[in-house]
Amino acid sequence: MKKIITTSEYFEIINSPGIYIIKISANWCNPCKVLTSNINDLPEELRNLFFEVDADEAEEDLIDLLNVRNIPTLILYKNGVEHKRSTGVLSVEDLVKFIND
Repeated sequence: MKKIITTSEYFEIINSPGIYIIKISANWCNPCKVLTSNINDLPEELRNLFFEVDADEAEEDLIDLLNVRNIPTLILYKNGVEHKRSTGVLSVEDLVKFIND
């Protein structure tokens, strides 16, 4: 998963055409580790949709911009527009549903 640190990196990604999923997490967060493991179990074409924002490493204004209050959080974008979000751990099956619904 490519890491996003700055607000400009975030806008560069979501302003590209296609589907992108931003995962907001932290290294110390055990549910985040489980979610990362589940993402890694996805087929490669789905794994490649994910980008990671570490809540502790990213610019503070990026976390505020994303309006994230809990981690892990997933935000799915379609062509630059937020389509949906999920907070907490999702199983591999639920990740596939999250992407495909």
